[in-house]
Amino acid sequence: MQRESARKEMSRMKIKIDVFGLKKWYKQLLDENFYKFLISLGLLASAPVIASVLFDYIVIYGNGRFKAGLLLGIVLLLLFLLLSFISIAIWAAINSNTTGQRRMMLIISAYLMIWLAFGNLYYFFSDTENFVATNTTSVEGLVKEWDGDMHVTELQESTVLRNVPHFWELVPHKDSGGNEQLLPRTVNRLNGYLDCLYFSGVSILTIGYGDIVPESRFLKMLVLLEGFLGQFINVVAIGLWLSGVKGSDDLKKQ
Repeated sequence: MQRESARKEMSRMKIKIDVFGLKKWYKQLLDENFYKFLISLGLLASAPVIASVLFDYIVIYGNGRFKAGLLLGIVLLLLFLLLSFISIAIWAAINSNTTGQRRMMLIISAYLMIWLAFGNLYYFFSDTENFVATNTTSVEGLVKEWDGDMHVTELQESTVLRNVPHFWELVPHKDSGGNEQLLPRTVNRLNGYLDCLYFSGVSILTIGYGDIVPESRFLKMLVLLEGFLGQFINVVAIGLWLSGVKGSDDLKKQ
């Protein structure tokens, strides 16, 4: 009697899953759309650096002062979507119907996408926050030399990630009326991007050398989240490996 009621309950659960279309979508994920899913992960992970390039273009060539709030909201929304996709990838890897090779691809892809996405997110924050800082007259570290003409020799030494060099500098420019003003210019981009990827790597591996340190509370929370996700995937990968070893041993005994 209890078994019969349990079976009915299981059938109800299956019907609910089918109603929401999850089962059909899950099968498509593991079959014809598998590589498209991995490509989607890569595109979502690249969203912050694409937003950063868009931000640079707007503040340099656009009219008026641009605020990064809208771009930040879009980036965080895409990050949430990426984490949802990564959760699905981990769930698919744990599923018993997934083959060993595909499991490995899902786990490695999830790990790499977290590393890339958070590195790009650190780059986006370093870019936007440093721009705001260098365009604020009261910012510390902004050195102006007055010798007849206006010159700027130095800006903030680092971004919101301490020891990652500044991404912006201000250069003098004369408008059509002959008035001199300071205009923003990008600097240290390649080195800064590599530093952000490096920092993301030591964060997900929880190595923490301490040579690069987040100074924003929000970034500190992101670092904790990345470290947690990295350790969680490690636990899942080790569990799958141990279950595979146990299964092969059981087959040998039979």
